[in-house]
Amino acid sequence: MTTSIKLFGLMAFMTLVSAINAQTHTGEVHDEKHDALVGAYVSVIGLRMPSVSTDEDGKFTIAQISDQDTLLISFIGYNDLIITATGEFMHIDLIPADGVNIDEATIEEELLGTQVSLIDARDSEVITTAELCKAACCNLSEAFETNASIDASFTDAVTGTRQIQMLGLSGKYVQITQDNIPAVRGLSTAYGLGRIPGTWINNIYISKGAGSVTNGFESLTGQINVATFNPETAEGMHLNMYGNAGGRVELNAYAPFKVNTKWSSILLIHSERNDRENDVNNDGFYDMPQTLDLVVRNNWLWRSGKGWNGDYSLNYVNAVSNAGQIENETTPNPWEVDLNGEHITFSAKTGYVWPEKTWQSFGSQVTAGYNVQNTSLGDRSYEGRHQYARVNLIYACQQTDNWDFTAGVSGQYDKYYEDLDTLSFDRTETVPGVFFENTWKPSDKFVLVSGVRGDYHNLYGALFSPRVHARYSFTKTQAFKVAAGIGHRSPVIIMDNVGLLASNRDFSFPADYSSNAYGLDIETAVNLGASYTNKFKIGYRPAMFAMDFYHTQFTNQVIVDRETPGEVAFYNLEGESYSNSLQFEFKFEPLKRLESKFAYRYLDVKADYKQGLINPPLIPENRIFNNTAYKTRKGSNGQRWLIDLTTLWTSSQRLPLSGKADLDENRDTEDFFILNSQVTRDFSNNFSFYLGVENLLNFRQNNPIISSDDTSNELFDASLIWAPVFGRNIYAGFRWDISKKK
Repeated sequence: MTTSIKLFGLMAFMTLVSAINAQTHTGEVHDEKHDALVGAYVSVIGLRMPSVSTDEDGKFTIAQISDQDTLLISFIGYNDLIITATGEFMHIDLIPADGVNIDEATIEEELLGTQVSLIDARDSEVITTAELCKAACCNLSEAFETNASIDASFTDAVTGTRQIQMLGLSGKYVQITQDNIPAVRGLSTAYGLGRIPGTWINNIYISKGAGSVTNGFESLTGQINVATFNPETAEGMHLNMYGNAGGRVELNAYAPFKVNTKWSSILLIHSERNDRENDVNNDGFYDMPQTLDLVVRNNWLWRSGKGWNGDYSLNYVNAVSNAGQIENETTPNPWEVDLNGEHITFSAKTGYVWPEKTWQSFGSQVTAGYNVQNTSLGDRSYEGRHQYARVNLIYACQQTDNWDFTAGVSGQYDKYYEDLDTLSFDRTETVPGVFFENTWKPSDKFVLVSGVRGDYHNLYGALFSPRVHARYSFTKTQAFKVAAGIGHRSPVIIMDNVGLLASNRDFSFPADYSSNAYGLDIETAVNLGASYTNKFKIGYRPAMFAMDFYHTQFTNQVIVDRETPGEVAFYNLEGESYSNSLQFEFKFEPLKRLESKFAYRYLDVKADYKQGLINPPLIPENRIFNNTAYKTRKGSNGQRWLIDLTTLWTSSQRLPLSGKADLDENRDTEDFFILNSQVTRDFSNNFSFYLGVENLLNFRQNNPIISSDDTSNELFDASLIWAPVFGRNIYAGFRWDISKKK
């Protein structure tokens, strides 16, 4: 029996006994008329956990230690209520306090779509469903259009693949999880973001800096966790239809159902199709690919009522894209792009909380999957297969209100088969590890989270990952946070840089490319950061000011060198590589239901290439961001208008040498503005229609494909993308909560 079969057998066995403590209590809070109470506080009694506020629909989600926790619900003008959690979605009614006549006053609050935590020791924020609905948000790669911390762009001018950046560095250095399970890694680094549908997302949790050691060693610049709707957080069946001027049509739907008192499930479906030939700039290439995608997810929750809980999911993705030159009488043998991907993932999370000792729990996360990605671009061919499995065993103990710790062991397995033209890059990576994280809170003003993990990589040896996060609160509305940590990442350079295949550049690997991964060392970086947040009022209206600075210093990095025309070289860093990110953000609600946020970010990114210490290409030094949103007052049935406008200014970016004299004479791009806007009409609490436009000013990059008229030219290159290709794009759609309680 081979090692891989033994390991997969072990994973399957451990799935049966796996456990995790990352469960939540959910519910909604109403007044005596059964109307939603917005901003009611919910907390777990006796535990050192922050309270949460109900959202604009009166709903809340709070972390649980046991499904029989005691909850405290409070709201101004109402009697406090203490209840025992039921383990299911709770409907809670508050009673007016004596002497309070609710009919004589109206208390109205609209929570911000993006919420910044003053309590968490980490520099974190939450993007809620309300924020995601401000834009089309068809998938995770498009979910950050109204967020200042994450940048999204395209990898090339032909495949339509989006990538993100955080702290001035590629999104590959961000650990991305779905329901706390690693989701976008390995061969899915390029396409994984586009395969998490936006309609499925309940919340997105963003944390800057090296993340928690309990999630692994791969977080170098931050963590993004996508909380998907499950049987408890989805109120009922939901249907979303979307279409845009480019011919893209989507259907998204999910339906939760309850089997019995212990089991519940939800089925989520996403389908996407685009058959249109778009060539707005008349260069003979598709401006956006023709696609046919299907994504299906089935999630099951188990609540035993005796301390055991389970969360099991199966994901399936089938994605097909065609792009490149448009075939006609002048191009009978076009330069074509064919992308075919199939990805299946199973995850299991089960957990146990001691009934008599609710302050301690044991659990695990287990995931296994298989990812196939076949790509051809012109004469180039890439075939990739990735088998993977991961186990995370966790013990959590809360000794006192001031101190708790988490300890555990983990195991990670990756088997890669990669063929690029005539080259093969096959390898097996196994990484056992141990970790310990301690949280100390001597007072309400100060909290320290310190952790350390040790891993042993079969190709790279011992990996050490210490991390520290601390928060000091000057007042209840001000917080100063610091973070420090080390992260590592095994390179997956072909899929990390798949956009470069859309060119005739020769790929240059180290001479010993058959050793380790491509003959390259593991990437390692130290991340240091600090942030300050102040929530205050201007007049009587809420406002917030935040600033942060992060320094990322690589001790080793894979340099992607495009500075020689017709070539891209991959080699280990020799010298220095760093990123400095400084960001200021201001949010203000000058009027009821009107909010505006402004942000400015400065980036200083440098790396030692063979040509010397220079800033990597296609990274803007300055960005200015604004999002302004207005909502009319809700009618008796929930009807209202919502108007959103997002403005982004991007400074010039450096281009690498292309070999074209006219382009290389001035290698700095233009600075440009992008305006996006959306108008939404809520016809009721259950049905909404939205109409929007992306790139309202119709700004486009001129001649995005070098030598588009001669694909055999050695300088042919479609990877130097710094601005939109398609131009103005109008879209429309509707959201229908079919069985949502009004």
